[in-house]
Amino acid sequence: MATLGKVETTAGDGSHEHTFTIEDNNAHPSLTVTTVDPVGQWHYPLTVVNSLGLNAEAGGDVKITAGMKGKKQAQAQGVEAQYSDEEAFAVTDMKVMLGDTLEGLDMAEKICVQTFDMTITKESEDINCISSKDPVDFMDKSITIEGSMEMYRTDDTYKDIAFNDIAKSMRVSIVNQGVDLGGAHPELVIDLAKVKFTDWSEAVALNDLIKQTVSFKAHYSIKDKKAIEVVLVNTQESY
Repeated sequence: MATLGKVETTAGDGSHEHTFTIEDNNAHPSLTVTTVDPVGQWHYPLTVVNSLGLNAEAGGDVKITAGMKGKKQAQAQGVEAQYSDEEAFAVTDMKVMLGDTLEGLDMAEKICVQTFDMTITKESEDINCISSKDPVDFMDKSITIEGSMEMYRTDDTYKDIAFNDIAKSMRVSIVNQGVDLGGAHPELVIDLAKVKFTDWSEAVALNDLIKQTVSFKAHYSIKDKKAIEVVLVNTQESY
């Protein structure tokens, strides 16, 4: 929510589906982040998400990283850290697909990738006033969605897409089939309506398989009226 700004929720019996898209304004929701440790408890008000990354590697884990900034810390009291059991997404739950159109992703086959990285970066500006030493707000200026993926090279498919400046649609789907939410499963689906490969390279080593790395950037699709859509299925009622 704090990354893209807009969410619509469809309630279900045992699960809820949240659809996140980019809010068309420069004041996305902020957070209050609280830290609790033996030294003390601190609030960080008006915290905004500057970046959100997704990383996965074959044989490894699916990792989410967030970069944030907020106002100066303030001391907190009476805060208790709470923990709950969670079933983390496994890398084997993840699929990456490419299609000619956004609609075509439903029928697209998964591609074999060894590593996948994607980062949503928000350029924000500190709003300073002559009457205050610290920023009074943070305003969003732009959003960039970029990433890369590494694959074994078996043909020239991805090289041709990159060098011929061909636009594609991309889907990253992560579904935990091992957890039942009453007819649904924990799910994260990221759709990029229009993607262009910005770079292609290969790695050739003696007595080793040839690998290729493709860098990509998402763009706004006039046809689909969006750049990115994220669907999250879980038991959370609202955001």
